[in-house]
Order: sequence, then structure tokens, then C-alpha cells
Amino acid sequence: MKGSIRKIVVAMDNSDYSVTAACWGAHLAAAAEAELLLVHVVDVRYVDGPWFADICGAIGAAPYEQVVQNLTTAMTERGNNILAMGTELCRERGVTAKSLLLKGLFTDVIRDVTQDANLLILGRRGDDYSTGNYLIGTAGERAIRQVACCCLVVPREYVEPSIAVVGVNDSGPSRSACRWAEYIHQLLPGIEIRPVHVKQPGETGEAFEDMVADQPVITREGDPEEVLVNECLSDPEHTICLIGATGHTRTLKELILGTLTFHVLHQLTCPVLIAR
Repeated sequence: MKGSIRKIVVAMDNSDYSVTAACWGAHLAAAAEAELLLVHVVDVRYVDGPWFADICGAIGAAPYEQVVQNLTTAMTERGNNILAMGTELCRERGVTAKSLLLKGLFTDVIRDVTQDANLLILGRRGDDYSTGNYLIGTAGERAIRQVACCCLVVPREYVEPSIAVVGVNDSGPSRSACRWAEYIHQLLPGIEIRPVHVKQPGETGEAFEDMVADQPVITREGDPEEVLVNECLSDPEHTICLIGATGHTRTLKELILGTLTFHVLHQLTCPVLIAR
């Protein structure tokens, strides 16, 4: 595993999910001897949007420029505190993490900062999760769709998995998921690797992989989404799902309207690694 993962980026905010993301980052970085970068984004939408100037004028607040400066200073201080917490958490786990605070649109910043990374780790929800904000339709999902690297989406609590369910087909991203299964197997030697191929009606070929991490590929029939979700739900607290970002078709509909991968992601609460 050492040398296979060079750089891991963790998106940090003030949520419990972010703490779990940092734990995963430290665990994988230690095993792979990889660079670990914690990133917090001061989202300019909160201070640079025209609506904010309108609100300041409507309520008779201090001059707009002063309000923006004060708010930016407060958000920057908050971001630095979040990164300090994250680096200390990693240090306690024997990993020296770098940290970076950037200003901009979350999706754009994360896309740029992960250009030379192998893995982006982020929480299933952000620091506004108490309001019911899920991953679907958020900046987090948009970032997952736009980055070029693999992504690990994690739940609120860190639990070391004992089962890794791997979606297997003949696509390039699926082959990447199988390689990640090999990495996870080396990282957690006792983990059960469970590769699953869902055979479609009329399909005559075999799955691209016959074995994944020395485990034979299990062939099932049915709806791929339902099969993979049910496989993970057999023990959701101790399972990690590894799946390719797209199937072998990569049609326009698949890219724009949402793939099987995102349908599975939205239904699971366990960690999900989206491979490219």
C-alpha cells in the first residue's frame, strides 16, 4: 500500500462529520505514508453576495464594507480554529498534517486543491447538519462530481469497518474500486472483502475481475442499486462500500441526472468510497 496513495485531502468544517473525516485521513495517511492536507474554505457566498449588502442596508447595519471585513475576520478565525483542532487530532494519531485555509467557492476551491491528490475525504453532512441538510444537492455533492480524484464520504462517527462491499463490473472506475479494496485489505488485514457483480438481463460476459483481494467475485441478479444497498445494510455500522464513480456506459444522462453511484450513496449511511 505504501506509495500507492501519495496525497490525501480532507475537507474540514465545524461538524462531527468533519472530525470523522480527519480520523479517516490520519488512518489512511499513516498506513500509506502519504501527505495529509486539511482544508477549510471560507465560502465567499456568505459575504460577497449582493443579498448581503441589501440586508445590511435594510436593517441599518454598519457600513457594508465594515460588516464584510468583520464577518470575514470572524470566519477566518473560526476556520483557523477548525484546522488547529484537526491537526491536533491527527498529531494524536501519529500523523503530521498540513493545513490550508482558502477563500472562494467551496466547489471550485476543492476541485483546484485536489488536482494532485489521490483521495478527497469529506463528511456526509456539513456543519449545518442539525437543520436537516444532507449531502444530496449540496456543495459537497457538487465537489464529488467535479474533482478528478477518488472520494471517501464518511458518516458522523468513526468505526473501523470489518466488511468491504465492492461493486464489480467491466468499467475503469470499478477496476479502481477493486484496487482500493486491495489497499483497504492491506490496511485492515482482518477485514472481509465482499466483491459483488450484479448480472443484468441479457448479459453474457463475466465480471472484469474474478478475484478481488483473494476473494472470489459474487454474482447476483436484480437491480444493481438494490443489491448493493442491501449487501451493505446487512451490517451498516461496520461496512464500507467501494464503488466506481460511473458505469461502463458513461452516457450523458448518467453524468447529468445522477448515476447508480449517487443513488447508492444517498441511501447508505456507512462510509462510501467513490473510485475513478
